[in-house]
Amino acid sequence: MSSLSIAQPVGYNKSSCGYCKPKGTSRRDANETSFSYGFIAYRLSPSHYQQLIDQGWRRSGIYIYKPDNLRTCCPQHSIRLRTSSFRPSKAQRRAVGHLYWTLCGDTKPSKWKGKWGASRPWDLDAHLERVFVQHGHERPPPMHGPYSSTSHERIEVSLDKASATSEKYQLFRKYQAAIHGEAHDEISSRHGWEQFLVESPFPENDDDDQGSVDSPTFGLYHQAYRYRGQLIAVGVVDILPHCVSSVYFFYDPAYTAWELGKVSALVEIQLARSLQATTLPDLSWYYLGYYIHTCQKMRYKGTFKPAELLDTMDNQWYPLEQIMPNLECGQRYQFGAESIDPRTCESVSCLVPFSEAGVADRLPRPWPLGFADPTRMLVDCPECPVLIPTMSSPMLVTLQVRANDSYLRDNR
Repeated sequence: MSSLSIAQPVGYNKSSCGYCKPKGTSRRDANETSFSYGFIAYRLSPSHYQQLIDQGWRRSGIYIYKPDNLRTCCPQHSIRLRTSSFRPSKAQRRAVGHLYWTLCGDTKPSKWKGKWGASRPWDLDAHLERVFVQHGHERPPPMHGPYSSTSHERIEVSLDKASATSEKYQLFRKYQAAIHGEAHDEISSRHGWEQFLVESPFPENDDDDQGSVDSPTFGLYHQAYRYRGQLIAVGVVDILPHCVSSVYFFYDPAYTAWELGKVSALVEIQLARSLQATTLPDLSWYYLGYYIHTCQKMRYKGTFKPAELLDTMDNQWYPLEQIMPNLECGQRYQFGAESIDPRTCESVSCLVPFSEAGVADRLPRPWPLGFADPTRMLVDCPECPVLIPTMSSPMLVTLQVRANDSYLRDNR
């Protein structure tokens, strides 16, 4: 049963954009300028979801969606990095150092300057171990150099299957209000929060799981951060066959100065490395979700190098630094072309009619990037064991998919 996934098409959608906010306000723009295609996954194997995110899809709970980068106001590109190639930047090293000295209750050392240059040898695992302790683990041996204090408090980190608790939800509410400026009635309800960050389509005890008693298996996890017994942050991640995929991170606003968002990404990279070195040798990537070049708050993801961006036109990955000029010019796709075609920098009008719920009964033309002509799916791939319902009358479908099917490569 590991290869069986069950999904219900929702269709082509439009909505207001969470990244387009009028100047001087934290409220999202009311204009419906964001376009995507989505479906509900009642059961989705981790291996199938791995294939999907490798072609530009992401999930929110059990809702799986893919932005239409041909029309949406803010093009969204999947971003990832190979964990074995990652080298923390000077700013990322400084964030770890600042957190260490904060926990020591001390000021930074007199020889602080120059210790954190990107060219200097720097062991990520060793430095994180001086700041964080895994739940139930012993304190590491003393370390010489800039981290030479012999006694200090550390932040306890635990990784567990996702679960809903009042403690986590109240922390989420504090974060949304202070960091994202949401009013009390705008913050997700407890039920909405659970749908977003606790529920997942991954089956329990799936045959895809390769973990052991001492190591996580595939699925949705909460990585909890506690300081002096108090929950101060939660990282939400998917562990998949080839990657650790970051879903969301929220923290206590009282600890904003600790730069937990930046440091938590380093912890998640360390998690991916650890899993690859122990029980999941094929897990070599860290996915940071979507990179949105037009949104300043999302561009920090590009500081984790060497990052790669997915072109939803050809499903190829390109080094972010290499295509940065393309993004600066507003290019939405076709990053591998020898020259920038001005047409790839322009959005296309969406002329299909939408219901009051914001759902269209058909795909617009030209088709969204990465989509094949749905009327030719069964003609081009008659052997594909998949039932294609119309979006106007969605029905439950079962997908028995194979990793090398041309259908998967061209139509996801």
